[in-house]
Amino acid sequence: MTKTEFISSGHFVYRDSFLEKNADVILHPDCTDVVEYKNGAFIQLLKSGLFYLEDDLSSKVLDEVEDRLWDIIEDYNERLSIENIEKWKADYIKKRTKL
Repeated sequence: MTKTEFISSGHFVYRDSFLEKNADVILHPDCTDVVEYKNGAFIQLLKSGLFYLEDDLSSKVLDEVEDRLWDIIEDYNERLSIENIEKWKADYIKKRTKL
């Protein structure tokens, strides 16, 4: 998924509607709405008008928070891919040394 596709998948839902589908998620007490994305990621909209991702990451500009969220997802995907490659290499080497 590209960044454009990810951002385009975002849609606003009311807090209660979001919690009906995601009962285990704890939202900020001031959350009124949620911007929900295709991969399950989300950004909260607070009563103050701030888009909230984490305590140290909020902005009145949705694009700024979406950019940071995308960076977090990309970083996670990169680390996951590297870990998978390293695991595959280790398994491959282990199998080759048994031959």
